[in-house]
Amino acid sequence: MPHGYDHSETSVYYMNYHFVWCPKYRRPVLVSEVRDRLEELIKKKCEEMKSEILSLSIASDHIHLFVKTDPRIAPNRFIGLIKGYTSHELRNQFPDLRKKTTYAMDTKLFRVHSWSCVRCHDKEVYRRAEGDVR
Repeated sequence: MPHGYDHSETSVYYMNYHFVWCPKYRRPVLVSEVRDRLEELIKKKCEEMKSEILSLSIASDHIHLFVKTDPRIAPNRFIGLIKGYTSHELRNQFPDLRKKTTYAMDTKLFRVHSWSCVRCHDKEVYRRAEGDVR
């Protein structure tokens, strides 16, 4: 089997997705403690869903998540679980987010790309061009 591919009982796959999403109105609320907690929550949820984070970048007003996952989980279901879980947890932990209603995730700016043939180096070049490297 080629390097990087996974398999199940009946299939061979290479499923990498690049998700980009942001808080409602793209408000810069993902800073300091909120940012750190968001990173922990995303990692925890991906681990629960048996997905591997290849790259995670959190800017003050948007998030890039590059993940390797199982094809049995639809991309919209996967990111819906991540966004719902992180939004719920952050609003409970940081009451200011709830008061301002700033952390509601804006689905209109949600993008997903499937990067099945892109090398990791190319992804890093893309992220640097976007200005998302911490």
